[in-house]
Amino acid sequence: MKGMTSDAVSPVVGVMLMLVVTIIIAAVVSSFAGGMAGDAKKAPQATLVVSPVIQSLEGTPAANGILVVHNGGDAFSLDNIEFMIEDFNGATRTFTTSDKLPALNRLPAGISNNGYFRKIGNTSPTDCMIAPGDKFMFYADNYTYSSWFGGYELLWQPNDVANKVYGYFNKVTAWAIIDKRSGDTIAKGELVFK
Repeated sequence: MKGMTSDAVSPVVGVMLMLVVTIIIAAVVSSFAGGMAGDAKKAPQATLVVSPVIQSLEGTPAANGILVVHNGGDAFSLDNIEFMIEDFNGATRTFTTSDKLPALNRLPAGISNNGYFRKIGNTSPTDCMIAPGDKFMFYADNYTYSSWFGGYELLWQPNDVANKVYGYFNKVTAWAIIDKRSGDTIAKGELVFK
């Protein structure tokens, strides 16, 4: 009579150990990959009301442009956004806080801090956080009367850019506010200057 041997136990235990190690490695890789996806930058979720502002078209300096009111949601920094304008003719330009107004702009002195964006009501020119209840302006650097168009138009043309973009009166101007970190749109729409 033969005695019992344990020859078959060792391969079964080896296979089981390999399966357990494979499952543990798969779990670690899966959790690491899930953590990486969770760290991806997301655009702030905010309710923004955007409206045109025409202070004056009488040849004097005026704070014309686009007013943005933050009505609720996540706070964001003006340094982390881009403001895209598409005019009636299809010309498109995207602005950031690094874009500077041309020297011959028609804004009142000191109102824009040399840039296109400015938080309304702030006491510090470096305060650029926009939270619910805050407002900021996206200033137009000039305005003209166009005999070709037959009406007024606002103008955006930073110093380093040859191409202009216009806000034609009584024509639709498209806009979008984009989160620079994620590339996602925070808000977009259309407006008409009058």
